[in-house]
Amino acid sequence: MGRSYLFDCPKCGYKARVAGRAERGVRFAINTVACRNCKQLYDVVTRLKLPQPDDLAPENEALPELQRPPAIDAVLNRLSPGPAKKYRWVAFKPLCPVSPEHHVHA
Repeated sequence: MGRSYLFDCPKCGYKARVAGRAERGVRFAINTVACRNCKQLYDVVTRLKLPQPDDLAPENEALPELQRPPAIDAVLNRLSPGPAKKYRWVAFKPLCPVSPEHHVHA
């Protein structure tokens, strides 16, 4: 995974520790977004690598589809998935971690 940088404004005193751009790692990818409602910068998960269930597994054991991206802290502290034959990348729309109804831009 990439680095976090401290961005601060000497005029207004705003500080944020974020990547400042899109970054990717082995298990997930993030992007820095600016929320217009919160007036904050956030790193949000944009892609996540999940193990794909076996073709022979019953359908009720299939992985549930994630509607919202997980929090960055949850992904950072997550243990790596056990050995799997196949993996799939799940993409997420960048959303504000405070409220999905807020307006964000990269």
